[in-house]
Amino acid sequence: MDTNSTEDLKLIFDFLDKDNSGALDADELHCGLSILRLNLAGLQVRSIMKAADLNQDGKVDFSEFVKLCYIGATKDKIKSDDLASKLAPYDRESDGKIDVSDLRLLLGGEGEPLDEEDINDVIKELDVGSDGKIYIRDMVTRFLS
Repeated sequence: MDTNSTEDLKLIFDFLDKDNSGALDADELHCGLSILRLNLAGLQVRSIMKAADLNQDGKVDFSEFVKLCYIGATKDKIKSDDLASKLAPYDRESDGKIDVSDLRLLLGGEGEPLDEEDINDVIKELDVGSDGKIYIRDMVTRFLS
């Protein structure tokens, strides 16, 4: 894994580590999976925790998180077309863009909704145009890079 990928994973890890403990507990991991729209049941999250927690301390530290992401990316890589097609219904004008207000609805909607602070953090990470819209291709690139 290259340095940029590791740095990106560190940013994600730090974002998910809400209590700044240096490790993710099951709730923090569940929240992270929900951000990716992977709405898993508690049993599934515990199963992932058990597999990722290599030193069996009940938490996932950064090195374990990197391994989890690498294995997940190799086993089941999300295709950009799949993500773009899931975002397409929110492209109301069929111009390849999603309005920030629609993104807020998407992120705060079904499954494990994000709170307002998390939604704002996600939006800050994306390049919002002067028209208040985000290009779907930019979202796909950002989320899959």
